[in-house]
Amino acid sequence: MKKKSTKIALIGIMGVGKSKVGKMLAHQKQYIFADTDDTLSNRAGMHASQVFYAYGEDVFRKYESNILQEFAWNDQIVISTGGGVVLNPKNMEFIKDFLIIRLNAAPQTILNRLKNDTLIRPLTKNKSDEEIINIINEREPLYKKYADLCIDTDNKPVEQVLEEITNFLDTYNS
Repeated sequence: MKKKSTKIALIGIMGVGKSKVGKMLAHQKQYIFADTDDTLSNRAGMHASQVFYAYGEDVFRKYESNILQEFAWNDQIVISTGGGVVLNPKNMEFIKDFLIIRLNAAPQTILNRLKNDTLIRPLTKNKSDEEIINIINEREPLYKKYADLCIDTDNKPVEQVLEEITNFLDTYNS
């Protein structure tokens, strides 16, 4: 373990449950919850995916970085990051003092979740399963590099994932 922190960032590919777990964890700890995509949507007045399509990935990623930098100053926060946050080393510098928890799932689980997902995900629109798996595989080394803790969400209810995080935090903070 590289650091002790009260701040928590959830990283991982789209569809692993960062937002659901993050909301519950923040509620449990009585922390602020922030979702980078939701914050971007609120500020832009349009869904994050619309920002992505209208202005391009570079502008989207710039907004994402600004949001992370802003939230990094709060000591009692749980942040659910976008799946591509690890692509920019500057983003990871903003949250280097956070406990970084990676949520993970098998590629087939992610594909199944994305098929049932009502969110518009720019990086999966009109992509084959193989192309989505390639995105997952490209980001895998970065998720591993930055994570202090990895939790598998395959075949687990959100409550079980939350319990695993809570058990870890009890040990981590003692």
